[in-house]
Amino acid sequence: MKKLYFLRALFLFVVFAAQNHVLGQAQLVPNETGLELPVQLSTKKGQATAMFHVNYGNTIVGENGYQKKGRLLYITYNAEPFMVTNTIELGEGACDDCVFAKKLSLGSSAAGIMDPSGQYYHVLAGATGKLAFDANGKKLKFAGGVFAFILSQQDLEVVGGYWVALDPSYQPEKKSYLGKAMIIDGNTLFMTASGEDWQERDGGAAYQSQLVFDSQTGRYSAQNMQRIEPSTLTLQKKQGFGADMVCLGDLDNDGFPDLAISSSGFDGVNKDEGAVDI
Repeated sequence: MKKLYFLRALFLFVVFAAQNHVLGQAQLVPNETGLELPVQLSTKKGQATAMFHVNYGNTIVGENGYQKKGRLLYITYNAEPFMVTNTIELGEGACDDCVFAKKLSLGSSAAGIMDPSGQYYHVLAGATGKLAFDANGKKLKFAGGVFAFILSQQDLEVVGGYWVALDPSYQPEKKSYLGKAMIIDGNTLFMTASGEDWQERDGGAAYQSQLVFDSQTGRYSAQNMQRIEPSTLTLQKKQGFGADMVCLGDLDNDGFPDLAISSSGFDGVNKDEGAVDI
């Protein structure tokens, strides 16, 4: 494992570069940190914090600082010539249940899954600022969580939204920032909690769970949540394991996806130089 100076731009570059490979003639615009879609984002305390490729012609961009709450943009485009044809805002007010608190950081990460009917697409958004409560009712600020927007495949209209229920065995913590990074592979959900006190204070954690669809409610839940052990790193205080995550495919042909998970505060030769664990 090579220890690298961590820049979030590195992961954005990997994701955007992979996007460019898939899109072929889409001609995404290069810049100094990677590639970007020519879409107007907010300029006041808003930033593109996540990008998820749905399929050819459809991409989701997250802005977790938008109006102090966050949002996602579902972008539809043509490839030749490259032109954005439609932008759907997934945020507060997009549905009756889409009402959010300030500092939610909705859009810290993004992923999506089609339900078994093939009629509705569930867009999952990491919300690292979500408030939670412990068993005694104590508030846990910035525990984090995942919100899902339900889109009709027929007309891409938002028809509902809900908070994804987590496995009962999962115990939220204050400033865990669950949902910092997220990947869906089949029905498997990978997500990180970069501030969780696992092994070390603010050491961070990553989880694997199964997305289970309830045909009665029309919602997914994350079941059988299990921590992902770092393969080479020993967690340190304020390491921030899970600051970002990229799926590399099945590198060793063992039938399971291999992940690159970054640690923004890892102390190597230099303090806070960062590291990537595969």
